[in-house]
Amino acid sequence: MREELEFEMLGGHCHAGEKRSAQDYANGLSSVSLWSGILLVESSSSSLTVAEGDSKVLERALSGVLRTGVVRINSLELVDHELKVSFSCSFVLEKLGYEGLYSDEIEKSQVEIQSMMTDAMSSGALSVLLHDSIRLNPSSVSSLMSQMKSTTVSTFQMISITHEVLSKSSHSSSSGSLLDSTDLNVGSEEGT
Repeated sequence: MREELEFEMLGGHCHAGEKRSAQDYANGLSSVSLWSGILLVESSSSSLTVAEGDSKVLERALSGVLRTGVVRINSLELVDHELKVSFSCSFVLEKLGYEGLYSDEIEKSQVEIQSMMTDAMSSGALSVLLHDSIRLNPSSVSSLMSQMKSTTVSTFQMISITHEVLSKSSHSSSSGSLLDSTDLNVGSEEGT
């Protein structure tokens, strides 16, 4: 038979999780960590409009600081003179050098991923990447973005980890189980 079944305790009850066979392990498994975040962009502009290029500029800058992650902008919402950017990012843990089947390895990967964002905020790298991207495409962004004063990451948390058996010719993808979120409030960064 050579099968393994994961279990998870939720609310005092045991729930069955993923089932894997010896062949799954022989083929290899890919572990994908999905993260969710909110970025706040403060602007000196009185404009209350968002341009189509704003999402691309934000996605490019976030991809630059979350190096191996795949970033997606989920929504842009104007609140006063602040742009609230909801984004998600997925990481293949094996590409970061972690074995995503073990909880201690998942915890270590969380620390590294959180550090990517913390370091980007404290060093000013996110602001620099945003300003550089805006300078390269000034006509594609709103005045709200072009007159950006500061950025703040209000939340950045892992929302799930998923596993998929790799085919012999493939090395990516996902499907699986939900883990508890780990919040990170990383502070703010002044624009340059």
